[in-house]
Amino acid sequence: MPWPTMTDFQEAIQNPRFCFADVELQQGVPETDTLGLPKAISGNFAVVFPVICNGKKWAVRCFSTYHQDQGRRYELISDYLKSRRLPWMVGFQFLNQGIRVKGQWYPILKMEWVGGETLTTYIEKSLGDPKAISSVAEQFANMVTSLRMHNIAHGDLQHGNILVVNGDIRLIDYDGMFVPGLEGESSHELGHRNYQCPRRTGADFGTYLDNFSAWVIYVSLIALSIDATLWARVRQSDECILLSRDDFENPASSEAMRALDRMPHSYFPPVASLLHSFFYSNVANIPPLDVSHFLPALPNTRQASNVATGSQSGGAAWVLDHIEPKTPVHAAWVLDHIEPKTPVHAAWVLDHIEPKTPVHIDTSPVLERLVMTGFAAILFLLAFVAPAISVFTVGSGLAVLLAFFYHRFRSLQVVSGKIRLQSSLQNIQVQIERLDNAMKRLSDDKNKLDSREEQKVNEVNTRRQALAMTAKNETDSIDWNLDRRLRWVSSTRQTLGREETNEISQALTNFQNQFLANQLARYDLARARITGIGVEMKRRLSAAGVRTAADIIDVRVMQTTRGGYSSSTAYLEIQGRGRIHVDGIGPEKALDLLAWRRGLESAMRARLPLLLPQPDESAIRSKYQSRRQSLDRQEADGKQDARQMKDAVQVKYRGEQDRLATQLKSIQGQFTRERLGLDQQLNEIKKLLSEKNWELAGQKRELVAYRGVSFASYLKHILSSRGPS
Repeated sequence: MPWPTMTDFQEAIQNPRFCFADVELQQGVPETDTLGLPKAISGNFAVVFPVICNGKKWAVRCFSTYHQDQGRRYELISDYLKSRRLPWMVGFQFLNQGIRVKGQWYPILKMEWVGGETLTTYIEKSLGDPKAISSVAEQFANMVTSLRMHNIAHGDLQHGNILVVNGDIRLIDYDGMFVPGLEGESSHELGHRNYQCPRRTGADFGTYLDNFSAWVIYVSLIALSIDATLWARVRQSDECILLSRDDFENPASSEAMRALDRMPHSYFPPVASLLHSFFYSNVANIPPLDVSHFLPALPNTRQASNVATGSQSGGAAWVLDHIEPKTPVHAAWVLDHIEPKTPVHAAWVLDHIEPKTPVHIDTSPVLERLVMTGFAAILFLLAFVAPAISVFTVGSGLAVLLAFFYHRFRSLQVVSGKIRLQSSLQNIQVQIERLDNAMKRLSDDKNKLDSREEQKVNEVNTRRQALAMTAKNETDSIDWNLDRRLRWVSSTRQTLGREETNEISQALTNFQNQFLANQLARYDLARARITGIGVEMKRRLSAAGVRTAADIIDVRVMQTTRGGYSSSTAYLEIQGRGRIHVDGIGPEKALDLLAWRRGLESAMRARLPLLLPQPDESAIRSKYQSRRQSLDRQEADGKQDARQMKDAVQVKYRGEQDRLATQLKSIQGQFTRERLGLDQQLNEIKKLLSEKNWELAGQKRELVAYRGVSFASYLKHILSSRGPS
């Protein structure tokens, strides 16, 4: 048979009175989510449902992974923890017949609800408060030490199993816990990978199991209490404090390990080195956490250090932790430990009360003796008168004599009393049998009533669940459309950002080119000293429109071949006019002109403006800002539309859900009334049955006194009595 899924458990828990065997949980009300279904909190090995019972909140832990010996282990763990009463533990009860799913019973844990924060949530909130983190570190060290001294290993110390409640830590999830009595067993789980030694296997199971994770957690807490920036700098995952499995397996490339080694305290490098060595150690060889390594930073933890290193010089607190706890001796405790309470049945009465005085036949058998004497005389005479008398005649006479005696025996008052008692006893037994049959019929009727109620409740809950699923599908569709719309908005924003950046960049390039052109235009060719460019060449260039350095853009030299002869012609690329040729300007002079221009340009580029003028940049940004605002409005409108549509979905199905809830309440009320009537009848029958059992016990006690009243004892009484004198 496949193990139930989370949905199976969620469906069953909608009807606590039928799915739970525990009386308190039967009266509970599960917390619900926005769809009206029982709220489910999923974990690695179980799913937890919060249930409110008479104002008290319980965590009902349904196993998603279960081992055959889990029940035995939890019973050992429960008994051992109850005998220790450690303040970090959470009360729980293992219920082997816990929850009924589809007609089959499955085990659960009924645990006290702890409304705290996980360790990482508390750390993130307290990064600005080193004392708060130090306090948690000190509590953690004390907890680990106490667990070890009581020969306990949690087996999965990690941020999710350590809760902080009003500044105090609590430990939850005991699936993989080791306690005395589990020696030689294997571990069913290996714990959170970011807190466990890479070399841990299922064969590792003992008091040493928490040593590695204790070092990892404590070192991380102390490091954060000294340098809170580590949280943002070296933490690679939300599923750890500082160190993760990647750091354990690749310490040489671990930024977190390098950060610990560079901590500004002389004691941290040795600690980092020690922790490094644990990555390659067998789990059983890793030593327990020793907070004495951190005493220079945490003088207030010296007392915890003494405990961790074996010092027993503490005072009364240490003694109270290690002696057997005192149990208040109340009346209830006494009653629980003396002879168990046994219902006072008839058999118990007959065994323990003094029987009545025995009743004997004490009548004087005068007539009987006379009849016997006469019968004997007749036989004697017949023996002389008629010696041939037959045996048949003698036998007939004896039969008549016995019949006479039996008649006389039945006429005795004491015999009549015994017969009346026997008749009354039989009558009571018949009545008891009838009452037993009636009680069985009523019990069968009650079971049938429970089955009918469960069927009708399940039918309503199935419709409610289908309705909730339909609403969820519609809501999911709305969310999907909204997500698609938001992705488009986000993509468009990114495109706008790129376009804006490119446009500003292009505008800056144009502005720089214009600035360069303006600066080059200030350098007149007529006043320039250029090798090979004399007054005549300058005149020709000026006539061709080349008057400043800004006019020359580039030079192109073209090769021409005619009749086996080749020649080179230089062309000047002029700003706004294209290429021209100036007589007398050959390739060499053209290149000299270009070198003059580029030399000036090179000197001027160091003074180029690096920013676009503010008005120009503002104009560009304003254009894109208006487009962004349009996207913002579309995003806001999309979210508002989605909210309104989801609200409409809730309104659409709320009426039907309310109607089904009312129908469910009516069904339960009707069956409750019928069950109450059956219970009243059962109680009446039980009362009558109890009375009849007592009456039967009294009759049996009376009848015991008549054990000596029998026909044989009557004959013996006749024969032993003396005749008349």
